[in-house]
Amino acid sequence: MYEADEDARQAARVLEMRRLYQIISLCVSIILGACTSLLQTQSARTREPYHTSVLTGEAWVIELLTGHPKCI
Repeated sequence: MYEADEDARQAARVLEMRRLYQIISLCVSIILGACTSLLQTQSARTREPYHTSVLTGEAWVIELLTGHPKCI
């Protein structure tokens, strides 16, 4: 009888731990989703045009090669 009670307690602990892991996983997923959404929103707000030259063709290529290193 003692052994059956111990088995039942052990099974209850396993189910409790499993439920706890599910809740933790859900919370982590929600937090990661919220952070991802915030980062995407923030990066969308701070976007700036990269290549803004009015030049075309050879003049544009020369400007790229001799201009600011971050713009190439």
